[in-house]
Amino acid sequence: MLGIVVGVALGASLVGATMSVAADEGEISTLGGGGLHDPTAQATQGDGGPAVAAWFTGLAAIDVEPTGGVLVADGTAQVRRIRADGILEVAAGTTQGFSGDGGPATAARLSTPSDLAVDPAGGFVVVDEGNHRVRKVWPDGTITTIAGNGNDTGTFLDGSLATAVPLVAGHVAFAPDGQLYLSTSSLLYRLGADGNLWAEGSSDPYLTDMAFDQSGTLFASIGGNRVARRDAPGVWTVVAGSSAPDASSADGIPATSARLPGVYSLAVAPGGDLVLADNTEGRVRRVHAGIISTVAGGGSAAEATGCMPATRASSVPASHVAVRSNGAIVVSVGFVVREIQVQGQTCPSITSVAPTRVLETRATEGQIGYQGPSPVSGQVVRVSFAASPLVPASAQAVALNVTITGARNDGFVTAWPCENELPRASNLNVSRGGTAANAAIVKLGTSRELCLYDQAGGDLLVDVTGYVGGTVPYQAVVPYRALDTRGDGPRFNYTGDKPAAGQTVRVTMSGFGYFANTVSPYATAVVLNVTATDATSDGYVTVWSCDGPRPTASNVNVARGGTVGRMVVVKLGLDTTKLNVSKQICLFTQSGTHLLVDVLGVFMPDAPYVGLTPDRLLETRGDAGQVGYVGARPTSGQVVGIDVVGRSGGAVPSDARAVVLSVTATNPVAAGYITVWPCGSTRPLASSLNLAGPGDTQSNAVVVGLGTGGTVCLFTQSGADLIVDLNGYFP
Repeated sequence: MLGIVVGVALGASLVGATMSVAADEGEISTLGGGGLHDPTAQATQGDGGPAVAAWFTGLAAIDVEPTGGVLVADGTAQVRRIRADGILEVAAGTTQGFSGDGGPATAARLSTPSDLAVDPAGGFVVVDEGNHRVRKVWPDGTITTIAGNGNDTGTFLDGSLATAVPLVAGHVAFAPDGQLYLSTSSLLYRLGADGNLWAEGSSDPYLTDMAFDQSGTLFASIGGNRVARRDAPGVWTVVAGSSAPDASSADGIPATSARLPGVYSLAVAPGGDLVLADNTEGRVRRVHAGIISTVAGGGSAAEATGCMPATRASSVPASHVAVRSNGAIVVSVGFVVREIQVQGQTCPSITSVAPTRVLETRATEGQIGYQGPSPVSGQVVRVSFAASPLVPASAQAVALNVTITGARNDGFVTAWPCENELPRASNLNVSRGGTAANAAIVKLGTSRELCLYDQAGGDLLVDVTGYVGGTVPYQAVVPYRALDTRGDGPRFNYTGDKPAAGQTVRVTMSGFGYFANTVSPYATAVVLNVTATDATSDGYVTVWSCDGPRPTASNVNVARGGTVGRMVVVKLGLDTTKLNVSKQICLFTQSGTHLLVDVLGVFMPDAPYVGLTPDRLLETRGDAGQVGYVGARPTSGQVVGIDVVGRSGGAVPSDARAVVLSVTATNPVAAGYITVWPCGSTRPLASSLNLAGPGDTQSNAVVVGLGTGGTVCLFTQSGADLIVDLNGYFP
């Protein structure tokens, strides 16, 4: 009756990395929940968008549909569906109350839906506990009451019309013949084809869930510590669980000798195995031929992440469990729905594409996706992905490299989904007459159109480098500001003077209060745009999780008086001063500068992304102490290779799909660009960052696949010193 799930990752300037991973049997991923709502979806908490970015308010039951959907009884008034394509929608209910019989289920009112059962003939039933009814949502989407008259007291005769009796239903299950069974505190009932309720023997006041196997045998979890088989009306035999003093939590023992302190939900797998959710032990157990084993939890890892084997996680405290027809297990864990995969399934992940230009406004270069003169200051340019051969309709976000050139004024460019209002955020900053580029991962809305606000005025270039699929546990958001230290504007999340040289600014990423799309407390990493402006002198900004000492790495390089914005992927740290619930990042400003931080997206739990403390892999400057390189400054046309796996000291495994790097170029011989790609493959006709000329320093975030022998290559077109820091990887 109930369920499990987990998920995957994202990208910055995605280069040559196809990160779809075949899951081995028993690997765990996220299906939905754990996010926080987008400002455009406050009332629906994510309906219509990726389930992995949504927020569930209280999971009371789950079940799986033959079409691949997962039904979730959520909160006090709704049943929601995680569709097979990863999109969340309302299946039944609006607000708490009772109404709607005979009409669309999505317009009806429910009161505390507490259990679900998918009907083999189509549709599903829901225990509408607060209304003392069992209601059915039919295949055409209408809803009706099939048992209960709305009262919870009184008696009735066996064989009474189901809709005319007082009812306190606990749990529901369909037998293989399509008949519905429902439990009360004392009796088990069958809803006959005639619409009447027929007693099927005694129930148990402590029955917490029930399920049929394919032969028609009913199993029930009793009291949280036993599982019983119904042998005849009123006759139950314990098949798992023991309260004896010598009961054991070990695997490989008879299930009747096992200690099961918190089994409140169970399901039957297609082959007849029992699957039990032991919330107290933090394990999901399987009973096969009378012997019990563990399929999730009980390992040494602090938490399950990124398609790891489910048994590696120390705890998977599932409250509800369901099993798909292919044997995959779906569970609810807290406010998250997760799935234990079966061999041959694919863990959802990001997908890279060969860098492809989708917008070019320069007439001299042959305009693409645009007609007209060079954009003027304040103009909004639209880019449509509605029929894109590169980005599927199921994608929740697109990875871009955005460039402005020939800027008419000092200013910035902002990219966002067109159906939303222009956010108070920026993706790149530029000086008059200059060229600037930055990576961005931008949410796609229902229109599949992105808008670019060209505040500075100037030609725009947009290259697509990849996309984030709808089932990837990544929350793409409309960009929003998380920090602004400037006193002459709407300062946010900061008090005091402009950050001084050597100062570290802490930013609490979860718990901003009234902002609807604050970072989820479940998040493991964030994708940010970090801007440094009004720098006191030339310098840099380092961003890290606040855990441990500040790394010897830079994320943003800025010249005196300048303004530079860069995309940064950073692991989140834990703020232990706030009851261990708030997530923080730290920003160190070497020279003293105002800081702005905009949130572009969030890595959710179990995404196949491992954030690392930034580590320097390459430093070509002789006066800074060369790292991973010996010789003079790289010259025009030179290619520098990095042994990422070897230089990471074992942090990056040899089979990693891609790495997240912060790439900086400085001391250029002349204007030019840097390209980053997997060694062993053809260098793409694209740039990862651009340099204006001698004296310029630029940096950018790059997600790149590993090439031959775990290596990454950098091409410098004009000749420049190169600095590369490792921030994380995709396993």
